[in-house]
Amino acid sequence: MFLDEKEKALKEEFEKDITDKCRSLVVKGSIINTAIYGRELEYYAQVYLQWKSIERHFEDFKRKAFHAFIKDSKQNWKLEKYDTETDHILNQHLERLEKVFSSDLYVGIEEKQIALIPAMLLRVEVFCRCAQQDLELFKSSSTILSKINKHTVISISTATGSGKSTLLPALLAADGYEKIIVTQPRRLACNSISDRVNKTIGKISSWAVAGARSKNDHNTHIMYLTDGLLTQYLQYNEGKIISEAANCVRGTVFFIDEVHERSVNIDLCLAFLAKLLQLDFEGKVKVILSSATLDNSVQELFQKFNNDYFAL
Repeated sequence: MFLDEKEKALKEEFEKDITDKCRSLVVKGSIINTAIYGRELEYYAQVYLQWKSIERHFEDFKRKAFHAFIKDSKQNWKLEKYDTETDHILNQHLERLEKVFSSDLYVGIEEKQIALIPAMLLRVEVFCRCAQQDLELFKSSSTILSKINKHTVISISTATGSGKSTLLPALLAADGYEKIIVTQPRRLACNSISDRVNKTIGKISSWAVAGARSKNDHNTHIMYLTDGLLTQYLQYNEGKIISEAANCVRGTVFFIDEVHERSVNIDLCLAFLAKLLQLDFEGKVKVILSSATLDNSVQELFQKFNNDYFAL
């Protein structure tokens, strides 16, 4: 309906504009030379179509609607107690999403561009709900996400309760990474952390342990699983990882939590990932090592394989 009305209005506007131009040309005497007359009319038509196209109106409509959605989301998921710093960081994230939404990837009225919109709206909502959690980690989120974007391997040492296991994976999803795989040393933690994320931030996570998995495991951005399962996955699915990375816009993140426990499975995960990163993924595979403390040998392992390592 919107496009039909716009099309009708544009046709009327075009007819009026071209009529005015014709009269102007007649007055100037250009009608005497039909070749000049034709060229000038063609030029005016091209200029008109460039600046008055339905697509341009639709893009304007999309941007305004997206901006309104951001405003509504901030209102719906606002902090109980206003915090200037948190609001500033949230605005940084949302302004960046508006810039992305105006990029070539989203411009157009074809099905492929329209199909991207729901995921972008989800990213807005997740950022807003992450801010609502009022965790200290959110105030550092712009810096953290920037470093993750620039580097392949990131190590993060934070205190218990900072939100590294729940908030950071959600922030990665909001930042556009299509798949975030988060390991936990214990089976129960996979289920409980995933459930907490879904209740507080939105239904964006699933879980898997040996012999059991959540029902929504194929439709979420975040997957919590035991380090034993990830070891098996890395050992036998290198081709799948390569294929998925090639088809992603942002990529996959392997988030190894509680690295300080240094179990056999954790060490195997680290070794497999260090070896895997020797392949050229064009920045579409990231590794995050999260721990209360981190042994220097972990950094040495990744540097041994010439991986781009950065400690936050």
